[in-house]
Order: sequence, then C-alpha cells, then structure tokens
Amino acid sequence: GVCPICADTMMREEGGEKMKLVLLPCNPLHAIHEECYNQFITHNEKVKQKSLCPMCRTEIDKTKTHVIDNFDPNKSKARLAID
Repeated sequence: GVCPICADTMMREEGGEKMKLVLLPCNPLHAIHEECYNQFITHNEKVKQKSLCPMCRTEIDKTKTHVIDNFDPNKSKARLAID
C-alpha cells in the first residue's frame, strides 16, 4: 500500500529504519507516514482548516491517533491496508 499523502510505499526505509506510521482513529486500516501526518496537520492548522482523513474524510481527532515504530506488517491490524 501507499501513504495517501505522499503516495510513497508504507514500507520504504530511511537510514536503514522502517518508517513510523500514524494510525488514524476513524479506521484501524487508515495509516499515514508520521512525517506526512505532521506536515498535513501543521498545514491545516496554519490555514485554519479542519484536518480530515484523506481516505474517508472523517475529521481527525489528534488525541486518538497512534504512532507505530518499526512497523511489521505481519503483526499489525493495519496489514491489509498497507501490504
């Protein structure tokens, strides 16, 4: 699968480490690269827009997101969305 923000693969590696992902609270299968998520949220706050899930358009509750370090698709509930 790909990040809905940058369209790069969810499994890309930077500096030999797996990318961190943010799981959105609207659906456990909706995930975004952490870096993309942070830029997305910052931009929307700057222009005073609501941050909506890029997949289902549900408003993102920042207090309910989860960051996954060292993502392993074989052990994740989000496997179907990003494999």
